[in-house]
Amino acid sequence: MLYEHEATVEVRGAFPVDMLRYDRCHPASGEDAHAIAQSLAQHPREPYRVVLKALSRSREHWTKARWRSFGAEIVKTVTRKA
Repeated sequence: MLYEHEATVEVRGAFPVDMLRYDRCHPASGEDAHAIAQSLAQHPREPYRVVLKALSRSREHWTKARWRSFGAEIVKTVTRKA
């Protein structure tokens, strides 16, 4: 069975791009991709949020502790059957 996962991530500073690879996910929209790109160019001091999506066979997907190690926090998750 496949699951669709969605996470809202709050980030301070540059977005930890390697987490896209690590959690096998992608920005949910063009606006989210733009926010990530802007963060890499500007290193914002204020926190911002992006929504990410992923597909997997596992009901649990996000590596929350690893996100925290990069100064980011997963503040909301949604999982549903694909």
